[in-house]
Amino acid sequence: MDELGRGTSTYDGTAVAYAVLLDVATRLNCRTFFSTHYHTLCKAVENVTSIKAAHMACIVENESAEDPTMENVTFLYTLADGMCPKSYGFFAAKISGLKAEVIRAAFIASRHLDERKTRKERMAELRKLALNKECSTAQLRETINSMFISS
Repeated sequence: MDELGRGTSTYDGTAVAYAVLLDVATRLNCRTFFSTHYHTLCKAVENVTSIKAAHMACIVENESAEDPTMENVTFLYTLADGMCPKSYGFFAAKISGLKAEVIRAAFIASRHLDERKTRKERMAELRKLALNKECSTAQLRETINSMFISS
C-alpha cells in the first residue's frame, strides 16, 4: 500500500495511514508491503509485534549535518531491516535540479519546523507529567531541567 493520506495535511495523512496500517496488521492479519514517508508513523508502530519495519538500503557519501547539498546517495535497491535512518528528500531535490541555495534554505526551514515540533512535544510530555498525582515536585524539576536546560 502506498499514498495513503495523499492530498491531506501531514497530521491527517499520518493518522489515516496509522489507522489503516493497524487495521491491516491486527484485524485482517495479512502480509502487506506498506510504503510510507511518514517517519512518525514508523515510530508509532515500532512496538506492534505484527509489524516489521524495513527500508530500501543506500550508501551515503559526504553526509553533512550542516549542508545537505554535499551528500551523494546511491540507492542499492535491496531491502534492509529496520526504519530508514533519515529522509533523503534534500538529495531528491538535488538530483531534480533545484539550486543548492534553494535546498539549503529548505534545510534551514526544516530544522526550524523540527525545533518547533520538539518544543511542542516537550510541553505535552511535561503537561502529562504534571497531571500525574504520583509525580513529585522534584521529579517535575528534574524533568524540566533535562528537557529545557540541557537542549
